[in-house]
Amino acid sequence: MGGPSIRERGAPYGSDLCLYAAADIPTPQFGPGDVRLAHVPREQVSVSEVVAVARTLVLAALRSVGTRSSGERESRRP
Repeated sequence: MGGPSIRERGAPYGSDLCLYAAADIPTPQFGPGDVRLAHVPREQVSVSEVVAVARTLVLAALRSVGTRSSGERESRRP
C-alpha cells in the first residue's frame, strides 16, 4: 500500500486482541487517544483524533477492497 512501514510492538495493557494473536491471526490495535486516559473517571479523546482515525480506516478499507467510479456499471451475471 505504500507509506511508512509499521513498527510492531507490544502494549503496556491488556486487550482481547491477545485471543486473536493466540490463534495466529494478525491483528492491529489502532485508535485515537492516550491509553493513559482510557477507562478512568475523566476519560477523553479529542474529536480531531477520532476524525483522523476514521479517515485512516476508510482509506485502508478502500485500498483493500477497491472502489468503483460512479460512471461504471456493475456487471450482471446471467
